Amino acid sequence: MVYDCIIVGGGAAGITASIELGRKGYKVLLIEQLKELGKKLYATGNGRCNFTNSQYDETSFRGDSAFANRVYEQFTYVNTITFMRSIGILEQQKQGYYYPYTNQAKTVVNAMINAQSKDNVTLCTDRIVKEIKLTKKHIYHVTTSYGKYDARCVLLACGGKASVYFKREPYNGYKLAESLGHTIISTFPALCALHIPNGKAFNWKGLRARAALSLYEGKKMKNHIYAKSDGEVQFTEKGISGIPVFQISRYANELLKQNKEVYIKLDFLPDYSVKDLAAMLNQTKFESDATVLNYLSGYISYPLCDLVCKRSDVDKEKPILTITDKEFDSIINIVKGFVVEITGSEDFDHAQVTAGGVDTAGISSDTMESVLSPGCFFAGEILNVDGTCGGYNLQFAFSSAMVAARGIEKRIKMLRAAEGVELGD
Repeated sequence: MVYDCIIVGGGAAGITASIELGRKGYKVLLIEQLKELGKKLYATGNGRCNFTNSQYDETSFRGDSAFANRVYEQFTYVNTITFMRSIGILEQQKQGYYYPYTNQAKTVVNAMINAQSKDNVTLCTDRIVKEIKLTKKHIYHVTTSYGKYDARCVLLACGGKASVYFKREPYNGYKLAESLGHTIISTFPALCALHIPNGKAFNWKGLRARAALSLYEGKKMKNHIYAKSDGEVQFTEKGISGIPVFQISRYANELLKQNKEVYIKLDFLPDYSVKDLAAMLNQTKFESDATVLNYLSGYISYPLCDLVCKRSDVDKEKPILTITDKEFDSIINIVKGFVVEITGSEDFDHAQVTAGGVDTAGISSDTMESVLSPGCFFAGEILNVDGTCGGYNLQFAFSSAMVAARGIEKRIKMLRAAEGVELGD
């Protein structure tokens, strides 16, 4: 049998494309190396599946952002909500973040699997794709660990290297793409925690604090700010974590791959300038007989006060009235600019997404079809596109999968017309 399309990868992009193609009557074979579909989907949004976001702007995607934005414009968050409703998922919205009304990722996974046409979509799980070859007759031969299959089109939607789940074999999606003539942009973890040297020495494990983060190249930090973010930072034995750290981790790792020195400045009172903070502290310190620790606790948390005192080399038990001007300035500067060096990050197993991937220069953003191997399509994380936290990576999976499905349909119609075959024959 010659399938209309073989989809490699049973994640968000692969399942979405199979639903769309199956609904239109095309014969699809979906191959997944794990025993279940949608494994990574279960973990998205801390198990709640933040599947899209209405706050999209041109900074929502990284990598080849221009390519990603062109794809997104063809299938936006509004289309994703409509698609979700079509498979039986009712949404709820929180500040632009969209979740299933059940707040459970498994609801989305189950609905997507149930929406696959039982007549037109064949599932092959627990199979690893070993080789893909295009014949002179415009047929793709796909060799797996359990057999060989043929199709008019193939869709590589096998994700990237990032995953919280065990993979049976090393990731080979990029090798499959390379075998079809595509170039791979160097990959590294994104949306992950960052490491600092000798993190245990800070004794800050478990501490959480709001901060504005600025990422710099070089210790002097006089150069361009590569990235900024704001939110609750989580402090660990290895370094720093939390959503604001995830948002800039891509840029930190990108610089580290270039052997650059990377530093992050944390501002623990971002709503106040150094001048305003100094004025407020000066105004009230003469009216207090508190220790430095107790005095600062009105501005930042006790654990953070302790950390600031250590970094500024001020005795936390010292009466606030007795500190010198130098100590006073040091405290303020540390509160407004606590600097840490970044030496690494969590690996792919503990990253939410992969930065880098298949070079989009070899792919049409109008159809997701390869310009190097006609009939080969791409969707999702395998590409050199990664999004920020907030549902953007899933949105790109849905957008690219739908654009790919339309491109696949167009190609199949062209091939069928050349073959003199009607849909369904």
